[in-house]
Amino acid sequence: MAFSKEEYQLTYVRLDDPSGTATNAKRKSRPLSVPEQQAILQSQTSFFGSSWTFEILNCLIAVVFLVAIIVVLYNFDGKPVPDWPYGITLNALVSVLSTAMKAGMVCICTEALSQLKWSWFNQGNKLSDLALLDAASRGPVGALIALFCFVPRHLITFGCLVLVIAAATDPFVQQVMGILGRSVPTHGNASIQVCNSSLYTDYGLGEGPGMNKAPLSTIGAIYSGIFQEQSPNSKSSLMECTTGNCTFAPYQSLGICSRCANITDSLTLHKVDGFTSQQATYNYKLPNNFSFQTSTNGQYVMNSTYLGNLVSLNTTGLANILNFTAITSSGYGVPPTVSATECSLSFCVETYHAAVNGGTFTEKLISIEGTSNYSRTSLKDFEIVPNTCYVNGTQQESTHSPECAFKVRGHSS
Repeated sequence: MAFSKEEYQLTYVRLDDPSGTATNAKRKSRPLSVPEQQAILQSQTSFFGSSWTFEILNCLIAVVFLVAIIVVLYNFDGKPVPDWPYGITLNALVSVLSTAMKAGMVCICTEALSQLKWSWFNQGNKLSDLALLDAASRGPVGALIALFCFVPRHLITFGCLVLVIAAATDPFVQQVMGILGRSVPTHGNASIQVCNSSLYTDYGLGEGPGMNKAPLSTIGAIYSGIFQEQSPNSKSSLMECTTGNCTFAPYQSLGICSRCANITDSLTLHKVDGFTSQQATYNYKLPNNFSFQTSTNGQYVMNSTYLGNLVSLNTTGLANILNFTAITSSGYGVPPTVSATECSLSFCVETYHAAVNGGTFTEKLISIEGTSNYSRTSLKDFEIVPNTCYVNGTQQESTHSPECAFKVRGHSS
């Protein structure tokens, strides 16, 4: 047979009691004849016992169930836990497959160790190894004991190691699976109140020449943005989220953006000596001809603001409202400590993203765009068109739509 196991010739000895008064010491032994030995072997050997067919089938079974475990885990990776009838869970299915795989592995190893038990003595080893090998072929405990009794290079050690590992397969297979909580879309109503502006027309003649004042609504918005405390959930009344975890589509609004730069390094100092060292004056000047003069007499808090050209900031293409430069100096010092800052205020389109996580509302400014057709030499109306436009929560493929244009009246700037 192609997959037959190795056969070993066994010699059976029959003890015949001599007739008469012979003692046990005088008993004679006679070897069994060849026909007697063949009759014994034929009566005890079956098809599966004399070939490796059964072991090969178990090997295939172990491989098939191993592949089945991999397929099941792959198909349900990153997916919701299945809802099967009769309370069957994914862990139970994997446990059954793992048990079947382990049974195939154990059957192969026990049969192989049983065969090695006889081939081991074919090499003239100690008879005391018979008990160890027999125990190893019966379970993982005996295999663990035999694992430390044989030299690791023997094939017996490998079989014992497989049996020990097979006994610990179930915990490791269960550890492979992990259930994580994830957010999934649900069918429900979630809304947020958004107040935005797409047209700004806030201007007037004022009380007289040089006395133009911002309207009270604008002043109130400025004070609110500066002084009002924004707690993490201060705007929770503006949204509705029944699940406590909602993500809203981006929305846009016309706003006022600021850009500032520290230009202290651009200051040049010119000292003018007085009649005494206490009367010296210090003249600080910027490249845009804005200057600031201080002296060493007394303590002071001084600042000067200049509405002129900027030194560092590039406002090309921006819908400017106001550009200003400030030089500030305070306290004692020879020469005094002076700092310079320039800022620019301009109209822009702000894009916001709002979300509710664990019942807490958050709103973030994700982008600012301010490119427009604004002209400083003209008081005509102008528009600001963002590169990415959202209308009612939907991103528009083209920004040429009238809904994507945020307009400002010319006199408002």
